[in-house]
Amino acid sequence: MPPIPPDPLPTTVHFDQQRAQDAIDALTATARLLQQHVTTDLRNARTALNGWTGHHADTFTSGDLPWITSESTRLIDGMLKLAGQIGQAAADAKTLQRQIDQAREHPQPVGGHAVPR
Repeated sequence: MPPIPPDPLPTTVHFDQQRAQDAIDALTATARLLQQHVTTDLRNARTALNGWTGHHADTFTSGDLPWITSESTRLIDGMLKLAGQIGQAAADAKTLQRQIDQAREHPQPVGGHAVPR
């Protein structure tokens, strides 16, 4: 049985760099906006607690306030992590496209035969 010829090299990495950048911009802007609002809300909550006593104040202090803090941190960190992952995928796609372009420009012999362009 004759050897199977290698698959032709792909010509393009199908990755929309603009959409990736738009997503990164949206995620970082949203994270920044959420951080600003949470900072303001927590400051206002602490001010309100100065004159607030009783069961509901205690419940807010021990339950709601820590939840707001942890949940907002989780959301912000998640958005920034996802933005970083998208940025890495965009960089990887550019690198892969560059490698494909170089391989097409300078084919390497395979089994004594050049890879077809």
